Amino acid sequence: MKKVTEWKYLGDVLNSDGKCDSNIKERVRKGTGASIQVCQMLSDLCLGKYYFQSAMILRTSLFLSTLISNSEAWVNVSAKNVSDLERIDEQLLRNFLSAQRNTPKETLYLETGSIPVRFVVIARRINFLYHILCEDKDSLLSRFFQAQCSEPIKGDWISTVKKDLDYLNINLSF
Repeated sequence: MKKVTEWKYLGDVLNSDGKCDSNIKERVRKGTGASIQVCQMLSDLCLGKYYFQSAMILRTSLFLSTLISNSEAWVNVSAKNVSDLERIDEQLLRNFLSAQRNTPKETLYLETGSIPVRFVVIARRINFLYHILCEDKDSLLSRFFQAQCSEPIKGDWISTVKKDLDYLNINLSF
């Protein structure tokens, strides 16, 4: 068997050191391409008063699905990784609004009614947790979850979900 430090599996780049920097870098690259594609579609179509509504649908369906696909299972995601993902999203929102670079991020999200990427990822993780908790106790996924609960490691999935639950003030046990 060949020893590798990095490999691609189901669209994600996995590293032997457990970090996700290369995966995020690849996602930013793909997200940039999806952003260009969305902006091109919006400029090619004559949408009139439905421009912003269409832009938000394309953001959700094409851009975010490309940028954060499988994000519910990511581990060791740093604050820098999240800001890299959000930077691409904010640039797309600036393009929608023809806003300048110095336009506050809060304004972009408020004006478009969007949710920042970090909260979308948190929501996906919590929904995945719900899915795992509803699984049959003998399923592989459930057994893996139970193993992580019994012996958590810093930066693993269960630790990340616990941080998310604490951040949202959700004080429930598994």
